Amino acid sequence: MVRWAQVVAGALRALLEPAKNPVAGTRFLTDLAAARKKVEAVEQQLAQQVTQLRTRAAAMVEDESRQAILREAEALGEQMEALHREQERIRVAEQRLDVLSVCRSASEMQARAGEVIGGVTEVTAELHRVLEQAEENTDRIQARAAAIQDLVRRASARAGL
Repeated sequence: MVRWAQVVAGALRALLEPAKNPVAGTRFLTDLAAARKKVEAVEQQLAQQVTQLRTRAAAMVEDESRQAILREAEALGEQMEALHREQERIRVAEQRLDVLSVCRSASEMQARAGEVIGGVTEVTAELHRVLEQAEENTDRIQARAAAIQDLVRRASARAGL
């Protein structure tokens, strides 16, 4: 950019030198027109450079925005990974809780079964005791019946029947 400014400044100086000499007036106008054309050409080139610089700046801004979006996406990806790890921890904890719940239920059922077996054992022991008493009573009754039959038979034999 400094180069164009020097070119324009040099052209203007060259144009203004003849303006000091009134004789060279027409040449001065021609040179002035040529200088104006040079200035317009330089202006167009500068405008093109400004447009290119603006485009590059916009691309840089887009690139910076893209980079910012990529960084943000990366951060979100890391958050999602952390969330997935936490979900896995929760799933494992739920499985452990389920296992503990099943173990607790099994223990409760085992305890109830023990109580039922204990009750059955008590009932069985009571039933065994009752059966023994019934057998003893049956043995006593049979012994009585045998004694009565023996007495009846002796009495019949004495009476002569």
